[in-house]
Amino acid sequence: MPTQERSVRNSVCLNHPDRPAAQRCTVCFKPLCAECGRPDAVGNVFCSDACASNFERTRGSVDAWDAARRRERSRRRRRRLVMLVILVVVAAAAYRYATRHPDRVKELRQKAGEAVDAVEGAAGVRGR
Repeated sequence: MPTQERSVRNSVCLNHPDRPAAQRCTVCFKPLCAECGRPDAVGNVFCSDACASNFERTRGSVDAWDAARRRERSRRRRRRLVMLVILVVVAAAAYRYATRHPDRVKELRQKAGEAVDAVEGAAGVRGR
């Protein structure tokens, strides 16, 4: 069920209170019966010529805002994808290094543990 039809459930036309509303004006959202709605070529429905002209007058700025929003969303997605690829490459390189140099990794772990113990000792922290 389209949104306009669902949103007019239990509504009546503002111009004809004895008729159920079939749609809403695209601009002001007034409930309209099938006779009162003035559809355009694209399928937008208007209650008056004023609403239709207001829609046409503001369409350019709304389209520009929407295009800018889509470009920004696309830019964010590309940035996230690049970061994901970088993280995967770094993780693969670390895994390869760890599997080819297990003694060096063990040595690095030991040095890291000693450094943590030294910092905890200097800070007065006891036990883990």
